[in-house]
Amino acid sequence: MLDNQVGKDNYLLFLTADHGGMENTRYLQDMHFDAGVLDNSNFNEKLTNHLEKVFGSKDLIKTRFSRNLYLNYEEISKLKLDNIKVEQEIKNYMLSSFPEMSKYLRNPNLIKCLILDHQTITF
Repeated sequence: MLDNQVGKDNYLLFLTADHGGMENTRYLQDMHFDAGVLDNSNFNEKLTNHLEKVFGSKDLIKTRFSRNLYLNYEEISKLKLDNIKVEQEIKNYMLSSFPEMSKYLRNPNLIKCLILDHQTITF
């Protein structure tokens, strides 16, 4: 049909799919899933305070956007901290302090479920 309307080799057909509508908490609860909402302000403050107690800095997280934490690797390096230990500490803290997060992990025992490419932590 496009060959007739536009002409052969005069168009680019691009197929895509909607990969990522966020789950609606109310809908999931209505469908009897154990779903909830994370208190973002409480989460940010508690995690930052925890990292300061463990590593001596409140500046280990650059920013948070959506469900991603962006770590401040310059600060981690400046303090001579091990990236993996910081990431593991964040993962352990998140799962112990906010157990609702484990609902979104296939295997909460694997750090790679939360930490991707040592740049971003996704939860």
